[in-house]
Amino acid sequence: MTTQAPTAHTLIKCHEIQADFTLSRATIYRWMKEGKFPKPIHLGANMVRWKKSDIDNWLAEKEAV
Repeated sequence: MTTQAPTAHTLIKCHEIQADFTLSRATIYRWMKEGKFPKPIHLGANMVRWKKSDIDNWLAEKEAV
């Protein structure tokens, strides 16, 4: 069996972002509304995921400041 590295198409759940960055769900959605956080992909009526590449780019921008 081969293990593949995560690709740009890796999707992240909200609770994973909350845990990784110690953010509340409300903060994530407020920042999205203000244009300060990447928008998710809507996969269903009640399902959203963020592209790992979008989150990585957002973090790189924050580190550059």
